Amino acid sequence: MQINIQHKGDIAVVNLAGKFDGGNDCIKFQKNISRLVANGDLKFIISFSLVRWISSCGLGKLVSIHEEVSRAGGRVVLCNLEKRPLSVLYTTKLYDVFEVKKNLREALALFETVAS
Repeated sequence: MQINIQHKGDIAVVNLAGKFDGGNDCIKFQKNISRLVANGDLKFIISFSLVRWISSCGLGKLVSIHEEVSRAGGRVVLCNLEKRPLSVLYTTKLYDVFEVKKNLREALALFETVAS
């Protein structure tokens, strides 16, 4: 899995590509988010536009990240979920846990609405 982090103002946009499954990639992903939280980042958009698969281990890391960011007073929004990853979120009932938006534009607008 490839991880690319860009900032749009005070929002960290995390672009993922490849399979979101267990192993070193998920550990690297979680460490990147933890480092950003430690540096004061509290607004995250995670884009899955290039992710076609999410394993149970990947879901576990995603839940851990959500909990870590929430405990710090932050927020995580998921966007650009393809059919299969979206189906996994529905099946596991995690769709109700995460804020999910159709695309990056909608996810960014969600943060703008909160700031207003």
